[in-house]
Amino acid sequence: MGGKMDMRKSMQLAAALAFSWAGSAHAAGPSVILPPDLDYATHCALAEVALPPLDRDWTTWEGGHPGLLPEQVIDLAAEYAKGSERVGRSPETALRMLDALKGQVDQRRLDRLAGRILVSSGQSPENNAAGAERLERAFAGGEIAAALDLAKLYGPNGPRALRDAAKARRFAQIAAASGDANGKLIYATILNADPNAAAEQKSFAIEAALLSMVGDVVAGNCINLTTVGLLYLRGGLVPADVPAAIAWFEQAAEAGDARTAERLGDLISSPRVETNDFQLALEYYQSAADKGRVASALRVGTDFATGLVRQRDLEQAIHYLSIAADRGSRDGNVWLARLYSGEFGGVSDPEKAKGFYRQALKAGSFDADLASELGTRLMTAPPGSAEYEEAKGLFTEAAYAGSGIAAVRLGEMLLGEAKSDPSRFAEVETFMRLGDALGRSEGARHLAELYACAGPLQSPTEAAVWTERAMALGSKNLVFSEGVRLASNTVPAEQARGWELLQRVAVDGDPRVLGFVLARLRSDGDAPVDPQLQGQLEQFIAGKADDPSFNAVFQLALIDADMELPGAAERLDAALTTLDGLIGQNNVEAVLLKADLLKTHRKAVPQDLLPLYQRAAELGVTKAMRELGSILIADPNADIETARGWLQKAAKAGDVKASLRLVDTTAPTAMADLQTIAQSGTICRVDAMVDLARTYRASIDPAAEGEAAQWLVKATDAAGDRVTDLVRVASAYKAGIGGIDQVAAAEPLLSRAMQMGSTEAAKSLATGHLDGLWPDADPDMAQQLLAGLAQEGDADAAARLLRAIADGKIEAPADAVATLVAQSQAQLDDKGRTLTRLARLDEDGTFGAPDSARRLEWLERAAEAGDVDAMMRLYRTYASGIGVAVEPTQAFAWLEKAADVGDVRAARELAAAYAVGFGTPVDPKKAAEWRARAQVVVN
Repeated sequence: MGGKMDMRKSMQLAAALAFSWAGSAHAAGPSVILPPDLDYATHCALAEVALPPLDRDWTTWEGGHPGLLPEQVIDLAAEYAKGSERVGRSPETALRMLDALKGQVDQRRLDRLAGRILVSSGQSPENNAAGAERLERAFAGGEIAAALDLAKLYGPNGPRALRDAAKARRFAQIAAASGDANGKLIYATILNADPNAAAEQKSFAIEAALLSMVGDVVAGNCINLTTVGLLYLRGGLVPADVPAAIAWFEQAAEAGDARTAERLGDLISSPRVETNDFQLALEYYQSAADKGRVASALRVGTDFATGLVRQRDLEQAIHYLSIAADRGSRDGNVWLARLYSGEFGGVSDPEKAKGFYRQALKAGSFDADLASELGTRLMTAPPGSAEYEEAKGLFTEAAYAGSGIAAVRLGEMLLGEAKSDPSRFAEVETFMRLGDALGRSEGARHLAELYACAGPLQSPTEAAVWTERAMALGSKNLVFSEGVRLASNTVPAEQARGWELLQRVAVDGDPRVLGFVLARLRSDGDAPVDPQLQGQLEQFIAGKADDPSFNAVFQLALIDADMELPGAAERLDAALTTLDGLIGQNNVEAVLLKADLLKTHRKAVPQDLLPLYQRAAELGVTKAMRELGSILIADPNADIETARGWLQKAAKAGDVKASLRLVDTTAPTAMADLQTIAQSGTICRVDAMVDLARTYRASIDPAAEGEAAQWLVKATDAAGDRVTDLVRVASAYKAGIGGIDQVAAAEPLLSRAMQMGSTEAAKSLATGHLDGLWPDADPDMAQQLLAGLAQEGDADAAARLLRAIADGKIEAPADAVATLVAQSQAQLDDKGRTLTRLARLDEDGTFGAPDSARRLEWLERAAEAGDVDAMMRLYRTYASGIGVAVEPTQAFAWLEKAADVGDVRAARELAAAYAVGFGTPVDPKKAAEWRARAQVVVN
C-alpha cells in the first residue's frame, strides 16, 4: 500500500509540474522543466544489463548454430551493427547473426531488427531500400514499434532518396498514438522540421512529448531521464540549457545509468560548464567504471596507474583496467601489459605482460604497432624458441601492414641469423629497405652499416649513400659520428660543417653529444667561439642536475672527449676521481672508460686493469668479457679454460674481436675459421678489419699474408677521413701486418691523419723517420715534429724525442735535453734506461763539457726507476770519485741495491766489499754468502 501511495504522490507531483509548464504561453515556447523530486536510486531500480559473452571474432563466423541464447545473439548483433569498445562495426556480421535466428524468434521482430541495421549501415541506396522494405513488412505484420523506425527513415534526417514528409508524419503519428514517448518525440521532431506546420502545433507536440517522458519517469521508466537531459544539452526542440541537462543527468546517474554517469563526468569537466568540478567528475567516472563502463574503467585505471590526477595505486589500476580488459577492451589489455612490464613501478611480471599483449592483439582487427610492441618484447628470446619465432611472425605481418619499426626489428633478427647463415643477408637488406621506405632512420642506418661491413653486401659507394640518407632522416648516431669526424678536420670548411652537425644534435639534449660539444667549447681548441651556444647548453645541463641517469651519461661523454684534448695528463686525476664516483654507483661504462684512460695515459699493464675488467665482465659487459679473457689467456699462471670461457661469452654476445682471439692460428682449420668470421657480416668497423688482418698475419698458412694485406686495403678504404681509423690502419702497416714490403704504406696515411690534427699520427710518423721506415726517412723531420709537440706540452712526444737523442739518432744541446728530461718524466716507462744512456752521453762529452751534477741526477733517477746499469755506474762514480768526492758508504749502498735485484757483477763486487770492508764493516760470512749467490746466478 505504501508503494502505491508513493506512486500516487509522484503522479500528482508530475501532473502539477506538467500543468504549470503547460500553462505557460505557447508563443514563448516551453519553459525549462527540472526532474521530479524523487529518490531515483530506489524509484527507478534500473536493472544492470549484462553484456553477452564475446568468445570469438564473429566477423569470421561461417554460419551454423551460434551456440548462444537467441537474446544473446540479438544483443551481439546490435553491438556489431553499431560497433562498440569491444568489437569493430560490422553490419554484415550483424545481419548474418540475425539470419541464423529464423524459426527461433518472431519473424516480424527479426524484420524490424534487420531493417534497422540495413538502414543504419548507410552503405548504399540498395541497403536503404532493403531496410525500408523489411521495416514496412514488420509494420504490416503488426510490429507497431516499426512505425517509429519508419518515421525516422522517411523523416528529414533519413537517407535523402527516401525522405517523404507525408510518410514520416503518418508513421510518427502512429508511433505517437501508440503512447510511446519516443514516438511522440519523433513526431514533435518531424513537426518542428516542417516549415508548413503551425508554431502552436509544434509547441503542443513538444509539450506532449516532454510530458509523456516525464510521465514515464514518474511511472518508473527512467531511461527518459537521459533523453530529456540530451534534449536540454543539444537544444533544438527546447532551448539549450546545460544546468538543466546536468540536473536530468544527475538523476539518471543516481538511478544507476552508467552511461549517463560517464557522460556527466565528461560534461562537468568540459568547457561547456562555467566552473568545472574535476573531483566530482572523477567520482562519476569511477561510478560508471564500477558498473562496467569500459571507457570509464579505462580512464580510472589509467589515472591510478599514472598518478597524474589521482594518487598512484597500482592495485586499483589493475582492478579497473581488468574491468575494461575483461569486456574485450584492447586498450585495457595494453595498459595491463604496460603495468606488468614495470613501466609504472611495482614488481614486474614479464610473462603476464606478454599475455596481456597477446590478448590485446586478439581484441579487434590486426594492429601493426601493437604487434611490433609485443614482438620487441619477444625478440630477445633464444633463437629458434617459440617466442623468438612468434616475434618474427608478428614483425613480418606488421611490416607488411605498414609498420616501419617492425620491418627494422625483423631485419635485426635476420641479421643475427645471417652471421651464421650468409644467405639471409638478402632478406636483411629487403626488410631494412622496407623500414627506410616507411620512414624509419634506423633502416637507413643499418643499411649504411651493412654496405660498410665485409660480406656479400659490401659496397663503400652504397654505404656513403645510405649514411647520407640516414642523416637526412634524423639518425642521431650517424649525424653525431659524422659531426665528430668533420669537426676534427683541419680544413676550415669541413670543420665548420662538422660543428653544424654537432650543434644540430646537441640542441636535442642528447647527453653524449652535449658531453663532446661542451668539452670542445670549454677548451681553447678548434671549436668555434660561440658564447651564446655554450651558455644555452650549460644552462640546459644545470637544469638536469636532478637527473642522475642523464648526468652519468653526460659526465662519461665529457671526460672521454676531454681526455682527447691537449693537456689531458694535467686533468687526468680529476677525471679518475669523477669516474670512481660513478663506479661506486655501479656504472659499468665508467669502469671501462677508467681502464681505457689508465691504458692510454698511465701506461697501465694488463694486471693493473684486471680488477676493473673483472667487475664489468661479471655485470655482463661484452667488451669487459673480451678484455678480461685476453688478459687471462696471456697470463701463464691463469687458468686457460677460464680465459677461453670469458672470450666465448663475449663472442656469443656478438663481439667479433673475441671471436678472432679464439682462433688458434697454428691449427689447420685457422684459415677456414677466419673465412667464416670474414663472411659473417660482423666485420663492419675499421678496428675489426685491422684485427682480422692481424689474426691472418699470425697464421702459419702461407696464404694468410695475402689475406692480411687485402684486409688492410679494405680497412684503408673504409677509414675514409676518420683520424682514429687512419692511425689504426697505419699502425698495422707499420708493424708489417700487410707484409714487409708494405710498411711504407703507413706514411701517407699518417700524413693525412696528421694534417687533420692527430698528434698520435705525428708521433708515429716521426718514429718512422727515426727508424728509417719511409723511403724519404729524415731524422731532422722527426726532430721537428716531436719538438713541436713537446713545446705544446705533449709529454709523450718529449719522451720519444729524448729516447731518440739517447739512441744517438738525433743531436740536441744540453739545456734542451735537460728540459726534455723534466717534461717527460712521467712518460719514460723504460725503467730508467734512457736516462742512463743520456748520462753516458754526457760523460762522453756529447752535450759539450761533462756536467757531473746533471749526470748524477739522471743516474739517480734512472736507478730509482730500476735500471741496474745506472746503479752500477753510481757505485763506480762514488767509489772512484768520478766528478765527485770518494764516498765509500754511498758507493756501497748503490752496489747493494744492484746486487739485490740480481746483477751478478754487483754480487761479486759486494762479496769483495764485505771481504775488505769497503763502505761497510768486514764481514767474511756475508762475503761468502754473496760469492755463493753470484755463482748460483752464473750457473
